Amino acid sequence: MQNKRKSAFCLAFVLASVLACISSDAYSAENFFLACSTSKFKQTNLNAEHYPLRSASHLATVWRDLVSSQKFCTLDDELATKNEIMSKLGPGWLAQNVHQQDSVFIFLSLPCFPSDHKKAVYLLPYDTEPENLDKSAIRLEQILDSVKKLKAKNTILFIEGPFAGAVEAIGADDCWFGTYNLIVDKKTESTIEKSKNLVLVLSSKENQPTTSGAFFQIMAKELTNLPEATSLYSVFERVKIKLMEQTKANCKVCKGQVPVLYGKTLAKQLNLGPSCLIPSSCE
Repeated sequence: MQNKRKSAFCLAFVLASVLACISSDAYSAENFFLACSTSKFKQTNLNAEHYPLRSASHLATVWRDLVSSQKFCTLDDELATKNEIMSKLGPGWLAQNVHQQDSVFIFLSLPCFPSDHKKAVYLLPYDTEPENLDKSAIRLEQILDSVKKLKAKNTILFIEGPFAGAVEAIGADDCWFGTYNLIVDKKTESTIEKSKNLVLVLSSKENQPTTSGAFFQIMAKELTNLPEATSLYSVFERVKIKLMEQTKANCKVCKGQVPVLYGKTLAKQLNLGPSCLIPSSCE
């Protein structure tokens, strides 16, 4: 009798293990792409010619085509309102569909405006109200808070923030231009690195304005011409050199726009190329 019980227990354990394996193998990891771009605004006096057109969508499309992913969402201009962007990042599309095995790629091309003596730096969605930036614009910490809540195995976040100096002239108070792009403090930098599941890439240093859409354009071209599987960090370093050379050539008194990457551990593991968007899968 005791042997039968042992046999039954063993059989149940084996069956449970088999079912668990079947269940875990049933889901195939996906790559999700979210792209948001603003090149014009609801309040037309915010518009400027130097904002790139659908810059994030173009780069996301090139990246998506490396893996033929169908999990793709774009918000351009009129669709890129604060509520829509934060919903897709937060409780909406990504949160409802992303699983623990998945990778998420987020591309944001939103004009960037610093205010309040470096205390706040804003990304401007389509429906920005310059008289009320704190309510209508988006801060980096809001984006990172949403990203942290995703179940994804890896999240790669690219932000291109063309400098929106025009806001100063139409009513935003207390502006100070010692800072031109998003600020990542030491605590946030350390948190990103320790997480080992997040890479954040910014189009320029905080004390440099981002010009035109050169960063995303060069990145897209580099991805299109990948000769072999290459780490994200290596691709970024090549893009950084080309961006610095190009922007310096376009402005004789400029030092060259320098993009910044946070989360080097994951960036060095993440290989780019056909079917290579999971760390170490091409080794």
